Amino acid sequence: MEICASLAETNEELLDDIAKYFLGVMDGIGAIGIYRISGLFKQCHYTHDKLFDALHEKSVGLMAKCESLVECVNLLPNLFLGSDPEMLGIVEKILLRDITDCVLPVLCRVGLILPDLQTKNRQLLDAFSKQVLNSLQNVKKEETDEVVHNFLSKLCSSFVKLRRWPHMYRNRDVEGLLYKLLLTELRKQLGMQPASVAWIAQFMLTLNRGRLPLLLIERISAVLPQFSVPQINYIASGFRVHSRTRHHSLLEQQLSYLNHMMHYAALKQLNSITNLNSLTFTVSQFVHRNQDIDESVLNELMDQYLKFLPDFRIQHVLPTARILLATRYYMPELADRLCRCVVENEQTIGRQFAVVLYVCNLINYSPCREMLETSVRLLLRHKDELSALDTLHAAVAFGLFRYLDRAVVDAIFHLNFLEKVDKELEDSTSFSYTNRLRDSLMRLNRCACLDYPEYDVPWFHEQYCRDSVVKSRREHYLTASIRDSLAVVLGGADFFVENVFTPYYYHIDFECMFDKGYEPLSCKELGLKSWTCNNVLIQEPPADSFRVAVCVLPQQLFCANEQLLLGTEVMKRRHLEIMGYKVVHIAHFEWNSMQLGDRSAKLTFLRKKLLS
Repeated sequence: MEICASLAETNEELLDDIAKYFLGVMDGIGAIGIYRISGLFKQCHYTHDKLFDALHEKSVGLMAKCESLVECVNLLPNLFLGSDPEMLGIVEKILLRDITDCVLPVLCRVGLILPDLQTKNRQLLDAFSKQVLNSLQNVKKEETDEVVHNFLSKLCSSFVKLRRWPHMYRNRDVEGLLYKLLLTELRKQLGMQPASVAWIAQFMLTLNRGRLPLLLIERISAVLPQFSVPQINYIASGFRVHSRTRHHSLLEQQLSYLNHMMHYAALKQLNSITNLNSLTFTVSQFVHRNQDIDESVLNELMDQYLKFLPDFRIQHVLPTARILLATRYYMPELADRLCRCVVENEQTIGRQFAVVLYVCNLINYSPCREMLETSVRLLLRHKDELSALDTLHAAVAFGLFRYLDRAVVDAIFHLNFLEKVDKELEDSTSFSYTNRLRDSLMRLNRCACLDYPEYDVPWFHEQYCRDSVVKSRREHYLTASIRDSLAVVLGGADFFVENVFTPYYYHIDFECMFDKGYEPLSCKELGLKSWTCNNVLIQEPPADSFRVAVCVLPQQLFCANEQLLLGTEVMKRRHLEIMGYKVVHIAHFEWNSMQLGDRSAKLTFLRKKLLS
């Protein structure tokens, strides 16, 4: 093992020979050996499927007989707990039993693994936090520097990860103590390495305790040229917490200044990208900071994925999917590689298949049939372990691609799953998560009713939609221009209505009606009203008349790099047509094009759209 560790950065051929050697002696390897072997290959970013499968199988066998917490911690990195609730239960039981006896070195290792368990056991997280707090408070003054140097970065990293979804866990007592220790570290005049500055910045940004210490800003400025790509990413990931939060003006200035520095440092790193991990880090740090990436820079970064597609492995699926979700970037080659990873790693992919389906749904990329078949099997096999939101994201994607299997519908619209949704809503501390969960269930319910009436799923979101629809919204600049043009084309404002909600609560920007001779009908006389749910006409329209839904499509409803509608809008159009509407799309790139540069051209364009 010592010889192998010294060759960690060597070529793949030698690593393959090392893997074959370990496969031959697997029967004699214990928990410590398993931990060190898996660490070696992860350090080299090298995936050897047969070796990893053998390590997993060996770890499962040893875990069944495990009595020691240290042995348990050694085995955990090689267990795929997301798909094995029985094994997760064993691990949680061992951790709860022995956590109060843990010393700091073991606590750090437990803390690094806890976020990956995706445990929902609050008692375990509280016990871990309490033991960390007790251990740090009992550190002798003369040992403080050693604790900071050896353990603090790992503990901070653990609580940063636990704060994120799906855990959404915080312990303010531990956070406060860690914050004090980090301030002490920042005040040191010598010895601050770029790596230390990076993880301290990540923790303090994620903590979101108001304005940042000026010392931190100074330290970042001082070591900025020395940051590596991963270190830039550590700092950038702290911006996630702030992307949807309103700030005090001083903090806003600090964040803006940091954002500018990170952007500059990342651009300097573009030429140093030599592998897929480095590329993912670089793109991710732009995304984490909610940075408006220059289109040419984003295209350059994403194009580099094509060079590294042969190196794409299962460990790249989740970070790459998150990038595509954040950027709405349409790259069919990369989306296809994500789908192939799901198919090729069906036994070990875990919840990542649902995230890949969510990506396909967002950018309207149609996966191959094999991917859809594999995903249906995975969803039905792991429906009890998946979060309700992951399950619904996958099912909505099946709906978009017209692959919503009856077995999937029966599993979701079942009392057990609906109780699971209620439990997650009750337990969640994230307003954003609960909103997304409710909205996803409503979308799936609507899809089942409209696309699959033969499934006999009742529409049970009427009251939810009535309570939650937004009856006012910020007007897009396109809307005012189109409104004026509609009035001219139709002969007045009485012939169309703004902001209408259809049955099943789709929002339409403008609705108008025509008779069979394409003459507009007065919406005022028919009784169509704005902001009204399920409009009831006060006057029967002529026979063969039809309703037109005019949908304004701003830039955010398209993929970032292609004039390709997002999946939600594709499904919306299909559903409106099922409900009997003629759908007219007016895209921002058409309305603002040079061809429609004058008023008469816009009127002609709109007239053709409505009457064709």
